[in-house]
Amino acid sequence: MLLGFLLAFTSICFIDIFIDKKLPDVPRYHLQSAPVVAVAILILPIVDTLNVIIIRLINKRSPFDADKNHIHHKLLKLNLTHRRSSFYIIMYYLFVVTIAYYFRHIDVNLLLLIILFLGFFGAYIPDIIYVLKNNKKTIN
Repeated sequence: MLLGFLLAFTSICFIDIFIDKKLPDVPRYHLQSAPVVAVAILILPIVDTLNVIIIRLINKRSPFDADKNHIHHKLLKLNLTHRRSSFYIIMYYLFVVTIAYYFRHIDVNLLLLIILFLGFFGAYIPDIIYVLKNNKKTIN
């Protein structure tokens, strides 16, 4: 919970920095894509939660039931250690935030689509790898 709070706090502060308040003697920079960069900061928790809720609803289960559909459980299913799966999640997260920051001056809607695509793609990478691994085993 502390990590979620820190991510939300960081996102809100990031947006607040780039609001043009037009206060005298306060240098502010206006960045139109600041909310999208904030979404990039929160994309993995948002996508992971949405993905798990959708899967549970499709399977006619309560969205609040515990299961192993989270991204880190999928990485553990690939025989990764907790440390390595956490490392991969953090590296992908930093990749998405870097992409958002690097493309911060393009159209806001296009940037939001790119970030959402990267977020959902990142949530399904472990599934794709698992299917490819199992297909190789059945072919051999």
